[in-house]
Amino acid sequence: MSLDLSATATRLLSTLGSPDYVSIKKVTARTFDPVTGLFSGGTTTETDLIAAVTTVTELTLSNQNSADNRVQVGDKVVMCDKTIEPFLEDIIIIPDDSGIPIEYRIIQIGGSNHAGIRQVYRIVCRA
Repeated sequence: MSLDLSATATRLLSTLGSPDYVSIKKVTARTFDPVTGLFSGGTTTETDLIAAVTTVTELTLSNQNSADNRVQVGDKVVMCDKTIEPFLEDIIIIPDDSGIPIEYRIIQIGGSNHAGIRQVYRIVCRA
C-alpha cells in the first residue's frame, strides 16, 4: 500500500514559502525549427507555485561525484508541490532581494515519488 503525503507536503510548503513568490512560465503549442534550433510561436502562461526556495552555497565531495554534478554553487533549489508538473523547457521566476523577477532555466527535475505517487518536485534552476 502506498502512502500519499502530497497534501501534507502542500500544507508544509504553503507554511514555509511565500504566496506569489515563485512562479513557473510554460509555453505550449510552439514549433521547433531544426535548422535554427529555436522554438517559435506558442502561448505563454505564468502560474504561481506553492514552493520553498534555497540557494546552493557549497558542494560536498559526494555531490561532485554523483549524478548531481550538474549542480553548481549559486543555483536555486525549488521544492514545490505536485499541483503543476515542471518540464525542462519551462522557466522558473523568482524575485531577487529587491523584488525584481529573475528568470531561471531548469537544470534538473527530481523529487519524491513514493510507490508511483508524486509527493513533491525538486527543481534545480540557474539564472
